[in-house]
Amino acid sequence: MSHELIFLGALGLLLMAFVSVVGAWTNNRKPFVGVILGATGAALLAMIHFDRAAGLYSFDEVPDIVVRAVASLISMF
Repeated sequence: MSHELIFLGALGLLLMAFVSVVGAWTNNRKPFVGVILGATGAALLAMIHFDRAAGLYSFDEVPDIVVRAVASLISMF
């Protein structure tokens, strides 16, 4: 799997972790799922940071990564 897809998956997991933690906080519950999602997303980002020669992607590269991922998904069909 390419670094770009793993990076997008990690960003998605971190976004879901944030939503889960806020939802647990508003309902006075412990954010178990949010912590697990956040730890998984952070681990994926760390893996990309250490495995990719150029390091982690910057924020200005994210739109290009999303466009390439969507284009590759469309080209499969």
